[in-house]
Order: sequence, then structure tokens, then C-alpha cells
Amino acid sequence: MGRMTAVFRTLLFGGGALGGLAAGLLAGWLGAHGALTAAAAGSAVVVGALFVSPVVKVRSLPAIPAPP
Repeated sequence: MGRMTAVFRTLLFGGGALGGLAAGLLAGWLGAHGALTAAAAGSAVVVGALFVSPVVKVRSLPAIPAPP
């Protein structure tokens, strides 16, 4: 469980740092308004991809078999 937590935190904080760097570069290149527009468009693409994926059809989690 400790390793899983460490991996999750690394991805979370590492992704946040890379996202901040990417946002700063994008704002420098497009300006603040352009960067916010690009972020909104990217978020809309992610939501659209989620709606066409099989995830929307999942109604319950599969049962996990008990360990032997």
C-alpha cells in the first residue's frame, strides 16, 4: 500500500509541476486569454472522449474474488 501511495503522489505532484510548466509556456506563447481558451477546449475534448468511451455504460463495479 505504501508503494502504491508513493506512485500516486509522484504522478499527482509531478503532473502538477509539468502542467504548471506547460501552462506558463502556453500563456507566454498565446497570451493569457489564448491559454485559457486552449485549456477549456482541451477539457471539452476530454469530457467528449469520456462520453463516447465504454466507461459511461458501467453501472456497477465487478466483484473482486476473495483471496485464497
